[in-house]
Amino acid sequence: MILSSKIKITDQNTNKIDQLEMLHVEYVRVLRLLIDSYWDYYNLDHYDYKKHGLRKWKYYPSIPTLKLDPILSARMIKCAKTQAIGMIKGVTSKLDKLFYVLELEQNKPVPNKDKIASLQRVIQKKRKITKPYVSDKTPMELDSIVFKKVDNKTKSFDSVYQLQCIWSKDYKKKNKLTNKINLVVKSHRHNNKLAGLGKEMTSFLVTPTHFNIRYDIKTPKVKKGITAAIDQGISYCITMVDETGNIQQSVPCNHKHTLKSILSKMKRKKKGSNNFSNCQDHRTNYVNWAINQLDLTGIKEIRLEGLRDMTRGRRTNRFLSSFPYVEIRTKLQKVCALSGVRLVEQSSMYRSQRCSSCGFVRKDNRKGDVFCCKGCGHTEQADVNAAKNHLANITEINSYNPLSRTTGFYWN
Repeated sequence: MILSSKIKITDQNTNKIDQLEMLHVEYVRVLRLLIDSYWDYYNLDHYDYKKHGLRKWKYYPSIPTLKLDPILSARMIKCAKTQAIGMIKGVTSKLDKLFYVLELEQNKPVPNKDKIASLQRVIQKKRKITKPYVSDKTPMELDSIVFKKVDNKTKSFDSVYQLQCIWSKDYKKKNKLTNKINLVVKSHRHNNKLAGLGKEMTSFLVTPTHFNIRYDIKTPKVKKGITAAIDQGISYCITMVDETGNIQQSVPCNHKHTLKSILSKMKRKKKGSNNFSNCQDHRTNYVNWAINQLDLTGIKEIRLEGLRDMTRGRRTNRFLSSFPYVEIRTKLQKVCALSGVRLVEQSSMYRSQRCSSCGFVRKDNRKGDVFCCKGCGHTEQADVNAAKNHLANITEINSYNPLSRTTGFYWN
């Protein structure tokens, strides 16, 4: 598993910061030029993936008409080319894989016509791909040839990273620039923790204000223990129930904030404003804090409700559209990987409406945070009941189900 640590670039002299900002502006300009050139030259809006899959691209496809101004060094341009190809493949990878699976299915001795038709329909929907967007704040993805850790000869800082081979010879001489920039940094607790768990990788994301160090961490083997299940909610960010009946629910932080209060404050802020950005950071910090409070001692597996595209095709208010299910899943994946716990996602269909006591499913069973079964009268906190249903070993129901939620049915 690959985790990253963000190091802020502070305590540098003005000359270094100015040169780093100038480098970033020029790198972003070259990156945009490369992406536009690749996109237009290979006509990726109407690319024939069936004959020429992008998975066959090796390093840097040649463009005879492409000419770059000799400002950056050849090594920096090589990094920009690698990043441009990676961004293009990231946008087109899904479509490329679909064509590859379709090709395999068509070449079988007895092809499945229904599967081929289904793949062709999906391909037709995803045929329109958009060109990668490069903003002014896009980080530079640099390898160890250009950006690396060097010997630390200082007494006040923890480490020194050197940026080298930046400018071309003519541009450096003309503008009296240096080809080596030493960045002194102070480490922090998160970076020290990752450094002790894994090995530092040879690629870095660099901006004028910070850079990210990546660590390759070996996932520990899954230990022996019991199974638990987690339900995500608004009143209680995380609700975990294990096989012994132990219940863990998120509590307000030291400043009495909950996920519900943060989302309520967030919906009143204007999108794109500094206040809205601060609320997003507050939400992320609370999610991370709430998950860090979970006690995973003696747990070997966690079952999590698989939430995907909650707002797609639906009209939702700003309160519900800000629910951070992606951040919750990402944080849980990191915590489970570092703790040696297996994380399994499963369908959440009907599980919040099923009674964990008798198995009766009805839409009216749940009203807000209260679950009251219309079949047996069992009453419980709604998130706890849903977590128990995720923990139960019951057969999943497909998306097409003729059973009605209004009249109710038993699911055991």
